[in-house]
Amino acid sequence: MNRDRQPDLVVIGGGIAGLASATFAAREGLQVMLLEGAAEVGGLARTTERDGFRLNLGPRALYPAAAHILAELGVPYTGSRPTLAGYVLAGGRLHPMPKGVKGLLDAPPSAGRHGPTAARALAELAQTRSSDASHLSLAEWAAKLDLEEGTRQRVFALVRLASYIDAPDLLSAEAAGVHLAETAADVRYLDGGWQTIVDGLAQVARAAGVQIQRRARVVGLRRDSSGVAAVALADGTNLSTRSVVLAVDPPVARAILAPAGAAVPPTTPVRAAVFDLALSRLPHAEADSSCRSIGRCTCPCTRSPLAWPQAPARSSTSHATCIQEKIRPPPMCVRSSSR
Repeated sequence: MNRDRQPDLVVIGGGIAGLASATFAAREGLQVMLLEGAAEVGGLARTTERDGFRLNLGPRALYPAAAHILAELGVPYTGSRPTLAGYVLAGGRLHPMPKGVKGLLDAPPSAGRHGPTAARALAELAQTRSSDASHLSLAEWAAKLDLEEGTRQRVFALVRLASYIDAPDLLSAEAAGVHLAETAADVRYLDGGWQTIVDGLAQVARAAGVQIQRRARVVGLRRDSSGVAAVALADGTNLSTRSVVLAVDPPVARAILAPAGAAVPPTTPVRAAVFDLALSRLPHAEADSSCRSIGRCTCPCTRSPLAWPQAPARSSTSHATCIQEKIRPPPMCVRSSSR
């Protein structure tokens, strides 16, 4: 590790937040060193490749706020908006999924008084201001509106679709509204997976002068009378610095801050299970033929983008769109879902 000069700032954690933070700081003229404990940067934003399929480890959708940061940093990417195509399972029956929130709520299984009421509630939720809902969970917000059970369940279902979160008692109503608004604005699923963003962020970070050190696991901070004095590494060495950014999850941050006598406030962990499935062929011949003929289809089995081995693979997604160029050999479906 290069210690010829004490870095002005040490960023701990080489995920997308750490890479972006380090780049912004370096562009302001600071000498920045980024420390990543793993063999590669990217964290959960990395993408793995197996048998020609690119599968994301973590994030699936790119929301507008993150897209604006990438644009400011000059990180290129390509992708497309998912369309709501597929089916809704309700009452033990499959119903075709209509387009848009209004169409979804006006059609089976949401037709009737619950649909329009849920549509109005969702519109109000998407426009909720921080002062109105920051102290309320989604469930408390729904109770405050005195929504009927059927209406409440429809609201929760669409929030779950937009946010991947099925915890109305824990999810902030404000956060739910932000997710709904961003989903309606412009959400992108990336070609090539989130690894394209990781690679782009690493490239702009290095171009800005950030020193990226991998396999550099941080175990604590050292303090003196003036504040932070050094970063302690697992190999027993200390890296002198006066400023540190922690771009890690709360348990890691607690472990790092403990030797310095600092603490991280209690947090509620969010756990997600991700399942990726690759099929050798589509089980429905009509979907296979329509994809080959027009290059765009809805996969009736997984309702996901199509990908071909030995060709530029698309990242997996849990949404209901099959979008792919007409590439041979025959297509394979990839599905990824988060709960």
